[in-house]
Amino acid sequence: MQSPLQLDTYLIDHIDISVNTGFDPESDMTADVSLLPTHLTNTDRPEFHQLVLDVRFGAPEGSPNSYPYSGKIVGRGIFHVDPQETTGEDAVQLILVNGTAILLGLLRAHISQITALGLHGQLLLPAMNIVQAWEDATARTAETDESPE
Repeated sequence: MQSPLQLDTYLIDHIDISVNTGFDPESDMTADVSLLPTHLTNTDRPEFHQLVLDVRFGAPEGSPNSYPYSGKIVGRGIFHVDPQETTGEDAVQLILVNGTAILLGLLRAHISQITALGLHGQLLLPAMNIVQAWEDATARTAETDESPE
């Protein structure tokens, strides 16, 4: 069964990866990884959506040698949802969850490919909680909307 959600294209807006020369491969590897998602809908053609994912990673504060690389990747995906199969809130949920998983997988693959040539070898970013990332993004938006100008 084919999904009503299709990825039309994706782009990388920014990528920056640095080797942590102090990384201790004998230590327990711990990471500070964040996902900041943004969703935009085309106002003229609501079946088209854009996701922007900002992924940042590195050693957590206080453990500077616990992760082999630090960096950031920002990518965007252009998706469409077949309006004959899914519309409204169902379409948005499909974009937020499935679209984010698709785009995040592509961005993780770029990090993996680039770090494969790095000092500490290939890095596969850990799995991230997409649902929580969207809840946090929604809360940030609500806080911004409520703040006085």
